[in-house]
Amino acid sequence: MPPKKKIALTDTQKYELCLYARDNKMTRSQYVNWIEQKWGLRVDESTITRILQTKDKRLTTEVIKPDTKRHKGLREHYRFVKFC
Repeated sequence: MPPKKKIALTDTQKYELCLYARDNKMTRSQYVNWIEQKWGLRVDESTITRILQTKDKRLTTEVIKPDTKRHKGLREHYRFVKFC
């Protein structure tokens, strides 16, 4: 069995999911189906849980980079140089 392809929602999609979830109480599997219908993406239920756990923060924070899918830590942004 080939490994699952990683699917990542953009910040805008996550924001829209949170808005939808706020107004429409559903099960995680129903949200998975809604995402598949809306964007043609299949995500795990655990992804829904992870996004909705931060729903309040997402709805009160401005989306600065709407197309961002993953936020990398500082190590990814800076190159560490070893000084001798």
